[in-house]
Amino acid sequence: MQDFLRLWDHDYARAAQAIALFDQTKPLEWTPAQQEFFARALYHSRGHFYKFLWYLGSISPSKECKEVILANIKDEFGICADGVSRFSHEQLYWNFAEAVGLDKNTLIREEVLAEATNLPFIREFNEGHLDYILTQPWNYVWAAFSAYERLDNLDYENLYRLAVRLGVSGKALVFYEVHREVEHYEAATPLLEEIWRRNPDAVRGGFEFIASHQIKVWQRMSDAVLEFRE
Repeated sequence: MQDFLRLWDHDYARAAQAIALFDQTKPLEWTPAQQEFFARALYHSRGHFYKFLWYLGSISPSKECKEVILANIKDEFGICADGVSRFSHEQLYWNFAEAVGLDKNTLIREEVLAEATNLPFIREFNEGHLDYILTQPWNYVWAAFSAYERLDNLDYENLYRLAVRLGVSGKALVFYEVHREVEHYEAATPLLEEIWRRNPDAVRGGFEFIASHQIKVWQRMSDAVLEFRE
């Protein structure tokens, strides 16, 4: 499985770096309006993960699976493995949004409640996740969940670098710092390895779905941000 994962990481990283959003070789010349638009859109591409976790937990066949999911939810709330309670990931995102000109109250009214920038391609992305986990065999579902968790360390490294290039610093960067260092994938690994031993095609299928699905939304996000005009 390790050989498969190394190749998957390599191919995904290469595909992501080809997207203009993450291209560090070109100057970043976003207007304030583009920065705010990005914060609004990114909120919806990452902020609906709670639905994924809810339905995944609802269909999980074992206590072991559910414990992994519950640990993930606790981490989202800022309750870490050491038992210390810190800021929730939602609160950390609000700090980032405010750093690029989108105050918390506006974000709550216009995005959390009204979902003004939950664009069609982002809805398609989130609904695609739910469709997959609710219709595919369980082994494929757990593989897809594991792949999505593995992407935290890859995607958030790219997003962290993008945020730095936008001039974000201090507490506004913590949202990205936390996610690029999390070990959610490691918690899912024991069950994933069991699946690999029995049905490696399920692991390949789940990982391939997540990679292609995520790259597609990043490309569309990149196009939307770079083409945005106030």
